[in-house]
Amino acid sequence: MHESNHPSAQIEQIRDIMTRSTTFVSLSGLSGIAAGILAFVAVWQTYRILGTVWLGDNVFALLRESSAPVHSLMFVFLLTLIAALIAAFFFTWRRVRGLGQELWNMASKRFAIHLALPLLAGGIFALALLQRGAFELSDHAGIFWCCTPQCRQIQLL
Repeated sequence: MHESNHPSAQIEQIRDIMTRSTTFVSLSGLSGIAAGILAFVAVWQTYRILGTVWLGDNVFALLRESSAPVHSLMFVFLLTLIAALIAAFFFTWRRVRGLGQELWNMASKRFAIHLALPLLAGGIFALALLQRGAFELSDHAGIFWCCTPQCRQIQLL
């Protein structure tokens, strides 16, 4: 009997097809390393623009006085995001190609949507804050709010 006509072989083929369509090949480890290197470059560029990497009152005053550093920082941050996404795609594509699998399947489409929605929402929120000149938001209500008890006592206006 031919192997492909055997019921157990057909069930195995169906299981393999279902597994490939529902599992996403994880991102390459090199994409994480590339994102880290790109983040260091972004911090270096931020230092070159602001003269510091610490957010203090002098930095917020500088950002309120002139739009030039704001535009420069936006360019650095946007370029870093795009470069990190391209690096993640490239290294993952290389890995998938080496494994002989398909990159664009249902699971990777879901991953792309789940990545795009928070990025879009965060981008819109950041632009709204930028339009209002709310540069200090990270100092009062950012990650420090949830990490330190002293910052939890700050009342947001």
